[in-house]
Parts: sequence; C-alpha cells; structure tokens
Amino acid sequence: MMGRYPPSLLKIMAGEGLAENTGFHKIALQVVITSHALGKNEEQMLAACEGLLLNHVSDGHRYNTPAKRRIELQRLFRYTEGNPCYEYRKDAVRSLLPMGTVAPDLDGLGVGGAFGRQYFLEGRWRAPSVWRWTHLGPLRA
Repeated sequence: MMGRYPPSLLKIMAGEGLAENTGFHKIALQVVITSHALGKNEEQMLAACEGLLLNHVSDGHRYNTPAKRRIELQRLFRYTEGNPCYEYRKDAVRSLLPMGTVAPDLDGLGVGGAFGRQYFLEGRWRAPSVWRWTHLGPLRA
C-alpha cells in the first residue's frame, strides 16, 4: 500500500510556498525521504515534482536547469532508498516552509520509514499511537 503526499509537501513539490533562499539540495533531500516513507517510486515522485523542477530559482550553476534538478532528484532518490540514515522527520520538512507556517498535515507520517508509512496509508491521516516492535514487525500496544 502507498500513501498520498500531504498537501504541504505537494505545494513544495510544485515549487510554491518555500522559505526564502531555500537551496534545491535541501528541498530535494526532504522530498525523496518523504517519498520513500510514503512508498512512492521514482517515477511518481518525479511526476509530482514537475513544478519544482521547472520553477526553482537557483543562485548557482549546480542546479540551474530543470535537467540538472531532475538528475539530482533521481540521484538522491536512489541513494536514500533503503538507507536507514535517511528517515522522515516532520521538522526537517517544515524547515523548508516560511517561519510560522502551520502544516499539521506533516504530522501524519509518524516517525519515518515503513513505520511512518502506517500513518499515511491511502491518504488517511491517523493519530500516532503506541507501537512495539517484534521480529514480525510493529504490533499495536
């Protein structure tokens, strides 16, 4: 099962509602981490990021074209896939938004990875609850 992107992240992926002077690499890293947490594949993530790819304004040469931004998104998606060092954190995504922006939809992903995906399946936000892990996976306490 796969979750839906939260509305706040969809705005970011459209290249809208970002904090001033937020670098593309920081945006891309949070987008790919959240995409993994939701069970999205690379093609789905890239399609959702079309606005970001076309509209991001870069102050350097590294990500100054849509093609370069697409390549970086693909590279980060592949690099972070299955990498336990990169798990969803709502505050990391919130750091992309202007100070004071309210984004409760980012809370629904939980703590990250497959565990966080539990909260956002099929676009239904669920309040976090207590879980414990066994050799069989998470069990509700």
